[in-house]
Amino acid sequence: MSTNPTKKTEAIATLTLARDLLAKPHAWTKGTYARDKQGYPVAEYEVSAASWCMIGAVKVVTHCHVAREARAIAALARITEPLQIHHFNDGATCCKADVLAAFDLAIELVREEA
Repeated sequence: MSTNPTKKTEAIATLTLARDLLAKPHAWTKGTYARDKQGYPVAEYEVSAASWCMIGAVKVVTHCHVAREARAIAALARITEPLQIHHFNDGATCCKADVLAAFDLAIELVREEA
């Protein structure tokens, strides 16, 4: 992760926005990037998307900005190690509280980087 202050601020903002999105009632899902209100998989950018996985939430809040997405994903990956983010999110025992805690830890990790 870069120590550039702007990139650090952007990573924290991205992680915070994604976390806030998932913190809403019924806004987290497993098994796909996003689902509509009926529970059907949709693209994370679809207007009908109502819930997202960890990666889907990061993708939607970055609005296709690949570098911002990559920085946030890199921080989350360091928290979910040794599991890949999607395996962590989709794990049988994973719950929304685990996901939100992972975002909190990733935000702290980025804040503490020199």
